[in-house]
Amino acid sequence: SLRQVVVDHTDPAIEYTGQWSIIPVTDDMNFNWNGPTFNNTLHSTSGNSSLSFTFSGSTVALIGRANFVSNGGALSPTFSCSVDGIGIQNEGLTQVQTNNFVFCQCIPGKLQHDGQHQVIMNIAPSSSKQSFYFERIEYTPSSNVSLSPTTVRVNYTDPAIRYDAGWNNLPSGDDRHDFVELTEFAGAEMTFPFVGTSVKWFGFFPAPYPQNTTTGVYTIDGGSPTSFPIFSGNQDLQASIFNQLIFQTHSVDPGSHTLKVTYQGGDGHMALTLYTLYIINGSVVGGVSATPTGSGPSTPTGSSHSVGKAAPVGKIVGSVVGGVTVLALCLCLGLWLWHKR
Repeated sequence: SLRQVVVDHTDPAIEYTGQWSIIPVTDDMNFNWNGPTFNNTLHSTSGNSSLSFTFSGSTVALIGRANFVSNGGALSPTFSCSVDGIGIQNEGLTQVQTNNFVFCQCIPGKLQHDGQHQVIMNIAPSSSKQSFYFERIEYTPSSNVSLSPTTVRVNYTDPAIRYDAGWNNLPSGDDRHDFVELTEFAGAEMTFPFVGTSVKWFGFFPAPYPQNTTTGVYTIDGGSPTSFPIFSGNQDLQASIFNQLIFQTHSVDPGSHTLKVTYQGGDGHMALTLYTLYIINGSVVGGVSATPTGSGPSTPTGSSHSVGKAAPVGKIVGSVVGGVTVLALCLCLGLWLWHKR
């Protein structure tokens, strides 16, 4: 799982042309089924504008807030994206106002090479004067490029993250995150070594699970534990909500650190989930070596939704069948040799 660099819309490396303005995000805009905006501001334009960004990497995605309306049967405002002068397809548009919306992206293998590229987005004039909202760029950097401390996106599958037996990899129901790491077992732990000054933890709230608020705690480098709430407990979820900021750690001095998180809920409480970690002032390179500092529940019990991680059934069956086959062949060979005598 490769890490991505997050480039905020205010970064001077992004070049804007046309009539853009920076707007604050209201509470109503942030209270969204697909989570809040990342830094509570957006770049806004009503059309005939563009932006460009030069990077060295292998993937890129342009992300913002969906704010489209139907205008004569077509959605407005309209936009187009290109990398190195070659157009890339827009993601499916929606009339639902949605944060963390991927306008267009080049997934692994789509760029012609891992190296320097320029991505351009053009926003066409809109007769509806509907605002277009841009928020950030995420890209996978080339391994041979040295980067100064930046915001780094870390997927839950990152090999540096260590989960104990109380965690499960389950389908999330979200297109962008097909699966999610989830626990509902009290005492379940994860550890994550990182280089940076702070970490943001994003997960989701699954509607089928009990909607009773609970807590977790985190420590950095074995320091004093800090408690954080998991779910407000006052929402009657009819459907799951995604990209929710569960907590952000306090700031620490730049350098290598280890984050440890412990779930304090249990059966009957909202589960703790992990989609993505964002390292603030981080390094794309992993942190110090991670060693889980707690074993957690070795045999999770009492769950009506999932079970603890089990050994791979396919490998177990394969090993058993293979062993029986070898034993049978040896027996047949022995009988044949005995008969020849």
